[in-house]
Amino acid sequence: MGKARLRRWMLASAVALSLALVPRVPGLPAAIPAFAAGACASNTTTQHYFSGWLDTTNAGWGSSAWITTHTPVFCTGTDPLGSNDFITAWSMIADSNSIGGNYAQSGWTISRGQTTPQIFSEYTYTSCPFGFCDVFGPNTTGGQNFQYWQDFDTCCNVRSIDMGYGSTLLDFTAYDPTNSNNGANSWPGPWQHQYYAETLNTANDMPGTATNPTSFTSVAYLTTINTSGAYPPGFTGITAHSASSDKISQWCVVAKSGTAFDLYTAGSCPTGTPS
Repeated sequence: MGKARLRRWMLASAVALSLALVPRVPGLPAAIPAFAAGACASNTTTQHYFSGWLDTTNAGWGSSAWITTHTPVFCTGTDPLGSNDFITAWSMIADSNSIGGNYAQSGWTISRGQTTPQIFSEYTYTSCPFGFCDVFGPNTTGGQNFQYWQDFDTCCNVRSIDMGYGSTLLDFTAYDPTNSNNGANSWPGPWQHQYYAETLNTANDMPGTATNPTSFTSVAYLTTINTSGAYPPGFTGITAHSASSDKISQWCVVAKSGTAFDLYTAGSCPTGTPS
């Protein structure tokens, strides 16, 4: 699976700490649940599980994907992670050094106890709690479809990675990742592009159903550095990918084209997937 398997994101702790600070949007309709989740696995450590695509060909300066929102189902019974358990879907750029741990991402996320997913961004930074920084945007309901993007922006005497959705900038790195003097916050570039859903318990659903999947469309990367400051800049469709799922029997990754795939949970996945 590449670097997505090597990393173990710490988003769950940040979500739990931030819930009380994030405004809620009242009166939003509930989304259609996904496939019925199973009894919670007795995880004793925070293991992360992924399903989605890795760009295997292009190194670039940003990632982008349109991702639909769904409200997935968490495992039943006693969840050893409690409110720290989460399910999320995102687009991301990652340090192209396979032993590195730097990344910047945006997408949507939901934690156990929440009823509606939230838009978020996250990036690694040694000066932030747990080694990463989070920003939480508005809630997003089932069926909504947003472009989530990240880009390296050098406009206006500022060199940083931007993270956003639609035409909204959520956050940007507090440092220039290409500056070799930034120590652990220095990234070799250009970078790797990843497009995944993620969860912490193997009995959780990945979001979506066979008839109403979470669609990743216009899966793309940034070929050159953004010097214009545009939100978002122009992206180019990826040319090759590696599909993977940490639970291939039920977390289904189904290619729809060279730049689009569906993700969902089902009793069994189609033959030939992940694709």
